[in-house]
Amino acid sequence: MRQTDVQKAQVLVGLGRIASLRKHPDIALRYYQQATDAAPQNSLGYISQALLLESRSDYDDALDLLEKARTLEPQNQVLAAITKETREKVSFDKDQKKQERLDRLVKELLESIEARPSAPPIDDWTTFHLTMWILDFEVQGYSVQEGQERLLVSGITAQALQHSRARLVERTLLDKLVEELKLGTSKLIDRSTALSLGKILAARLIISGHIVYAGPLVQISVRLIETETGRIVAAMNESFRSTEPASVLVDRLSKKLLKQLKELYPLRGRISEVRDGELKLNIGEMVGTKIGQRFRVMDEDEILEVTSTQRNSSLVKVVKGKAPLQEESRVEVLK
Repeated sequence: MRQTDVQKAQVLVGLGRIASLRKHPDIALRYYQQATDAAPQNSLGYISQALLLESRSDYDDALDLLEKARTLEPQNQVLAAITKETREKVSFDKDQKKQERLDRLVKELLESIEARPSAPPIDDWTTFHLTMWILDFEVQGYSVQEGQERLLVSGITAQALQHSRARLVERTLLDKLVEELKLGTSKLIDRSTALSLGKILAARLIISGHIVYAGPLVQISVRLIETETGRIVAAMNESFRSTEPASVLVDRLSKKLLKQLKELYPLRGRISEVRDGELKLNIGEMVGTKIGQRFRVMDEDEILEVTSTQRNSSLVKVVKGKAPLQEESRVEVLK
């Protein structure tokens, strides 16, 4: 592929982005298609088309284009994340039973709004499940890349699911609930509304973000908010060059977010049973316990390793220390 072909494609993508910003999506789409014709081995035209089509809810065609881009950039994790999300949307749209189950769940949530009790933690030490909702980022200014904000949220979501114990609120559930409550975009980003929705969805944390496109720089701020208190428990701010690919932005932001999550919400539990040398913890798969994880026994010199897990419990063995352990002893995952 000649370098001039790539340059021509980049110019066409730029023209498409200008048309998109001017609210001429059909013209933008033609430019993006011309970009893929000029440089079919370059993924940028395919991605731009796909994100534009996805914003118009044309998920089938968007998925085809994302799959083509994936063959050209198989190592691009952000592209993999948004392709997976789009594939799930296509599958959901074609699955009537899933839609019916979602309708029932939303109905149950709406009926329980008035008297939804706060679920108390098991005790003052034991970890309970960590569910998050990642809001669409607010945007000021204009991005060079079509749908860059969508790429960022999708990439951060994938990193959180893969590398933390957090579970995320399903997007289809949120969209349906917002539709039933007749909330517009402006109302959805209102903090009080977001906190109320978070509680309805049993999300303990909300991640909100703000992106400012200012000439050659992109400034991104991310906030981690507890729904129960409305308190901002962590904040991250980063600046990037506007030409940086979304994967670079996602990598830096995700590393900071994951570090904060591990420090603020460490995996903790108690020894719930000691029998014939076998130890059981009162935490399991629901809160992110995995085979091979190691825990230190608080105020002791023992280290435990998880050998098997169930939904709400885990079996562990002692890998360091010989002192007899007692039920109710506190444990915390090693960092």
